[in-house]
Amino acid sequence: MAKTVDITPAEKREDLVINYGDLKIGPLPGEVPSELLEIIDAVPQPKVRAGKQLEEYNSAVGQVTAAYLWRTLIPEGQRKKLSLKDVNAILPVWTEHVGLGKD
Repeated sequence: MAKTVDITPAEKREDLVINYGDLKIGPLPGEVPSELLEIIDAVPQPKVRAGKQLEEYNSAVGQVTAAYLWRTLIPEGQRKKLSLKDVNAILPVWTEHVGLGKD
C-alpha cells in the first residue's frame, strides 16, 4: 500500500505595483523569476564570505538584479520615464516583496 503525504502549497505572493511619485511602476512579479536566479548563481562566489569580499559579492548581485529589473521586469513604457537612479529606489522594495536574499 502506498503512503499518502499532504503538503501545504507555498503561499504565492501577488504581483506588485509601486507608486513612485506620479508613476505607477509595474506590475512587477510577486515571485523571483527563475532566469534571475540563474543570473545571480553565475556571479562568482567569494572564497571568504566576509568583509570586503562579501561586500563586493553583494554589490555584484545587486548590480545584476538591478539590471534585470530594468531590462526585463519594468515595462518599456515605464522605463522611458525612469532613470537608473530611480531603479535603485525601486529595487529594495521589490526584492523585499519577493523575499530575495532571505533564506
